Amino acid sequence: MKYLADQKSVGGQILFITSLLMTSGSLIGGICWGFLKNEFTLSLFLGFSASMVFHWSFYFLYKKSLLPKRQSDHLIAFFSCLLFFFIAFYNPLLFSDIWIVLLYYPLILGILASEEVFKVWVSIYLVLFHLYYFIDPSIMNEETQASFLMILGRSFFSFFSCAAGLIILTYLHNMNNNNEAMVNEKNKRYIFQVLHTLTPIVERKSHTTRNEIEEFRCLMKSLAKYFPQEKITDWEIDLVSLLHYVSRINWPDYMFEKKDTLTRFEYEIIQEHCFMGAELINGFSDLEHIKTAFMHHHERLDGTGYPEQLSGSQISFFSQLIAVTESYVAMTTSRSYRQALSKQEAYQEIYKLKGQAYREDIVNVLADALEIETSDLHADKLVG
Repeated sequence: MKYLADQKSVGGQILFITSLLMTSGSLIGGICWGFLKNEFTLSLFLGFSASMVFHWSFYFLYKKSLLPKRQSDHLIAFFSCLLFFFIAFYNPLLFSDIWIVLLYYPLILGILASEEVFKVWVSIYLVLFHLYYFIDPSIMNEETQASFLMILGRSFFSFFSCAAGLIILTYLHNMNNNNEAMVNEKNKRYIFQVLHTLTPIVERKSHTTRNEIEEFRCLMKSLAKYFPQEKITDWEIDLVSLLHYVSRINWPDYMFEKKDTLTRFEYEIIQEHCFMGAELINGFSDLEHIKTAFMHHHERLDGTGYPEQLSGSQISFFSQLIAVTESYVAMTTSRSYRQALSKQEAYQEIYKLKGQAYREDIVNVLADALEIETSDLHADKLVG
């Protein structure tokens, strides 16, 4: 799982702070070396200066998003690991218990990394942490029994640090999910509010009522119940029903009253409602699947639909569900150029295009949803 903007912000802040700390250490080390001129102050200055260059370089790459996207999380974990073990090996302050610095790595990893990256680099960290024992003079100079107890104690702390990092990771993950859920819910309320606001305008332009929305919604929900594996939710159906009605808002008024055959130009305007519906929910990542489904609901299985001439499995189930529902509702609603068809007549017309325009499984359950006895229909009509 990714933490996107939140993770990016926290990671950048931590890198910036550590860069400032290394810069401060370099300045202090330079001042001390300038006054004392001994080997220790020189070592201190060179160590912090190298760390400062490393930190600022990595911060620049991270801030400017110059790291490859797919590897950026692993690169962050790698450079962080390199930093901590560099400090432990170099030990510019000659601190006897410098190994304690290594315990902070899993905590930083829990803040910066994704779950996948955390698992990989915590495993690498534990291996390196235990290999560090063989070069740590504070252990190697001790007696065997004391050395064993020190290793055991440090191992306990390393695993405890990893557990703490996992707790931080889980907390941030849950917090991020909650924030995303709140944002998504807010987006949905906003979209529904906009569509409901536009509904009266479409009613006046089209001389139709919003009852068509309810009919569309009820039929689509009835059909969706036959396909629970598709996991199409009620709110998605509610949104599509509103979207389908409101997407006609950019049609010229006269087209709703025209009784003659549409011209090529007018037919192209009709097709634009796919794009209009998609534009109404454009920019909301959690609605992207609905946008795609609506864009393709006039595609046909045989590839003669629009706007992209998709065919077969290229067309999603959701798009096909919208298509069958739209066709039935359109045929059973009166228009300026024709009277409404009965539900049997509308079903017959849809049945004729089974396997060509519409999925067979959806057309088959349409009869059940409409409570039509297919045995009562004339066979010649069904196949003609």
